[in-house]
Formats: sequence, C-alpha cells, structure tokens
Amino acid sequence: MDPQAENQPHADFLATVDLFSTFTRADIDRIGESAQSRFFAFGDTVCSAGEMADGLFVIKSGSIRVFAEEDGKEVSLGVRKAGEVLAEMVMLRDYRHEVSARASAKAELLFIPRSCVGPIVAANPAARAFVASRVAMSSAGGLIIQLFDLRGKLDKNELDELIRSVGVKQIAAGK
Repeated sequence: MDPQAENQPHADFLATVDLFSTFTRADIDRIGESAQSRFFAFGDTVCSAGEMADGLFVIKSGSIRVFAEEDGKEVSLGVRKAGEVLAEMVMLRDYRHEVSARASAKAELLFIPRSCVGPIVAANPAARAFVASRVAMSSAGGLIIQLFDLRGKLDKNELDELIRSVGVKQIAAGK
C-alpha cells in the first residue's frame, strides 16, 4: 500500500482538530505521516503524571479520563473526547505529564512525536503563538477550576468564556 495514502486519513483528521487550525496543509501532512495510531481498551493507561512526554496525543475516537492524585485519591479532571488533545505543551518544549489519563472507553489516539511537531511549531510563528495561547488557556482553566471549586459545575464553553474574561497583568519584580 502507498504510505502516503495510508497516512492521509491521519492528516485529514488532524486538519479538523482546532489545535492545528493555523498549520499549513503541508505541515499537517508531515505531522500525519509521523502520527501513530495507538489503541486502548477501557481502563488502559494512556500516560502517568511525572512521566516524560515524548509527544502529544490527539483523540481520534472514544474518550479518556484525565485525573490527578490528591491525598492519595484519584480526582477526576474530566473526560476528553474525539478531536481533543492531551500533552499539547510538548509542542513548545520538553514536558513531563502533569496529570494521568486512562481510556474511559475503547479509544484510538494519534500519538505525534515531539521530534516531528516541535520543529514544525518552532518554524511557524502563527502556529507557535496559537499553540502557546491554547496551552495558556488550558493551564488557566485548571487553575480557575481548582481555585474556585468549579469542577463539574461548568460546561466546556462556559469555562472557555470564563478563562477568556480573566485578565493577566505582567508586573515588574518587587511591585
């Protein structure tokens, strides 16, 4: 089978994922060529907090539950579904998983190695800025949920709007 035809479905799927919306089609095709399908059954571990992330995961089908450990107990941070991403920080720099994830249903995830996506992001200022913005929003969302005990009280759209409404002000040291 032609390797380009075999990888085309990955590229076509990735082109529909919001995180890749600022990438050129040529970049998406390159990423699609390096993407590896990984299949998980219910309960299979996708990643564990503290592990070095060698790439990011894009959920192609099924769902995964993201969780953290607090006081020796698992605390659910939500479910990610098709089109959503895990460990996107790896697109910008070396990264250790801050959370753990397990398949909450039969799932196919596309694993995209940092060795492929990192240089593409670095060479594309629009993509780099967009990814950095998304990573910042994701981080802010986790902080806002924890600070204000909003876990399970807002849907994704409400949380996104809340995050956008929070201003961040940079001040000089000692002020």
